[in-house]
Amino acid sequence: MTDLDIFTKAASHDMREPLRKIEAFGARLETQMGINPDARSADYLERMRNAARRQDALIGALVSHARLERLDDGLEPVDLEAVVKSVCKDKLEANGAIDADVEVRDLPTVPARPGQMHVLFANLIDNALKYAHPERKLAIEVIGSGDEDASRAPAVIQIRDNGIGVDDRHAERIFEPLARLHSRSEVEGAGLGLTTARKIAETHGGSLRARPQEGEGVVFTLILPRQKANL
Repeated sequence: MTDLDIFTKAASHDMREPLRKIEAFGARLETQMGINPDARSADYLERMRNAARRQDALIGALVSHARLERLDDGLEPVDLEAVVKSVCKDKLEANGAIDADVEVRDLPTVPARPGQMHVLFANLIDNALKYAHPERKLAIEVIGSGDEDASRAPAVIQIRDNGIGVDDRHAERIFEPLARLHSRSEVEGAGLGLTTARKIAETHGGSLRARPQEGEGVVFTLILPRQKANL
């Protein structure tokens, strides 16, 4: 058993067991408190249960990230345009309170693992939704180079939003594991979305970089090989 196997097994079971007990006994306490609980006690209980849920979500994100291994096989042609349109539809429906203009075009078909491509773009779209600017309608563009020539040239895709962005000095920090540039009260999340997105790109032989500007959104540039031979 490798160190990765040991970690994922422990994280999936042993590390989550105390959290399950916190949630279970928290639910029992809530029942015992009745329909008119003491306000302070109810607040403490809710904070405790929310903390347990956040920790459980973080462990899940860490396990998923750790399981991303370098690809040797299992690749198949993936229509990225279909993937991105599906992701955008699902994310916007799940966040019905957010109104957004979305443009998706000229995306290629590349050799990849479909599930991982879905996760990659889901994390990028999630990032745009989380950091939407409060004073303007969110706009998201996912646009390929438009070159469908199946040559050795890699596919280049830009993912752009007009959200609050971050300072350009943090262009690399946003990919660091568990890095937070905003407080949890401002933006929820485990802090692994962009880290995982970059790792997926790299395990497919590509790259993911960002050009953020504070107050003006972020432009991500995703590069992926068009042929298996490029991996």
